[in-house]
Amino acid sequence: MACMGAMHWGRIDFLPVVELFQSLLPGTGNAIFELIRGLYDDQNMESAPRPLRYKGIPTYPSPQAFQLFSTYFQPDVAGRMDPFPLFMDPKTAGQVVWHPRRDYPRRYIDLEQRLCLTVSDGAARKVTVRDDAVAMPYTRPKKEGFVPGGRALGADKKSLLLQDGDRQLEIPLRPEWGVTVESSLPAIGQPEQNWRTLFPDGLPSLDVVQAYSAVPMYPAGDAMVDELATQPLVIEHAMEHLDRLPQMGAGTAGRALLIDGWDAVSAEIVGSQAGEVSTVLYRDPAFAQRQAQRVWDHAAAASRLSDLRRVSFVSAERHGDAYGQVYHVIFFWFPFADYRRPEVLEQCLHALATALSERGLAVMVGPARLAQAFSCASLRVLVSNRAADAPGVGMLRAILPKAQINPDATLFLLEKHPAA
Repeated sequence: MACMGAMHWGRIDFLPVVELFQSLLPGTGNAIFELIRGLYDDQNMESAPRPLRYKGIPTYPSPQAFQLFSTYFQPDVAGRMDPFPLFMDPKTAGQVVWHPRRDYPRRYIDLEQRLCLTVSDGAARKVTVRDDAVAMPYTRPKKEGFVPGGRALGADKKSLLLQDGDRQLEIPLRPEWGVTVESSLPAIGQPEQNWRTLFPDGLPSLDVVQAYSAVPMYPAGDAMVDELATQPLVIEHAMEHLDRLPQMGAGTAGRALLIDGWDAVSAEIVGSQAGEVSTVLYRDPAFAQRQAQRVWDHAAAASRLSDLRRVSFVSAERHGDAYGQVYHVIFFWFPFADYRRPEVLEQCLHALATALSERGLAVMVGPARLAQAFSCASLRVLVSNRAADAPGVGMLRAILPKAQINPDATLFLLEKHPAA
């Protein structure tokens, strides 16, 4: 599944961005570009390869797009200037010319050993193991020194070397893979160098399909976008409103944060302020695992793994325990199914108000009628916007014009005041 500009498959004439609010299944981008590069090579066998340029819908360049393009094609700019800044400007991204790269990756699927291996320049770059509910590949360490998910890939003369935390596995090399470059595994780190530690009650039980399918899905027609897919459309808007408040600029050491129900985007919230004690109360286990992995990756890339001692992902079954604490900031998402259940809305709002500290802040998405009950819960409205009016929704509709957002879903930013 992919969302991108309509391609002329019989004559590849541009490079697309393959993305839609993190809604793609893992590996989609590389799979699409393998197809694009294969067709491109077939179409240019008897002539000089035609140069390609990026064309977006709308133009939306990103570091991830530049990295993906660079895996299969070589960027070129007149004057030998650095092409990356030119590409990252939406007005000039299309000026970068892309030529076919000789050393682009080859993928090998081994049914017997139940794995998929990517090789380029004789080096093993990525291994994905079938029936692996972690739903993350093993990769070589990045330039910064960390490995996404802590899952490292190496090779010696005889074997692929897979490392996940303190677990190691050797897989015999096959000659047809062409792996000639040896690479060692990084030293095994401390316990916090594993995203599993973010689940104090243990990992949720998942099968492979659940784990890999934990991405927002957007309907191509006029069906209503579901709540998990709505969250990426409003989170940036919510964070912008929150960050403008002066109290968010104060010291964050020890400040308590609760995230309840924002399962598709909790990684965008956790760690936004250093020193916060963050509790993620999740309802969807598969999304929780994917978001915990992203939280770990962000911390590892920033060399802030020690901050993860203050982060925990807890099942919604522990709702009572979580709301027995007091928080300075609470993110709460009302399920769409509860919008017509006033007794449930009232109970949730009461629990939130009780758990929120004086002058504490709440970021909430729920039905518009909630506004009538805030004063009784000592909550003052600072911001009230329809979710359908968020800038992210406008970007979605530039790609999927018929997309429908729950018209009753409203983003509220609230502050708690002492009861009169």
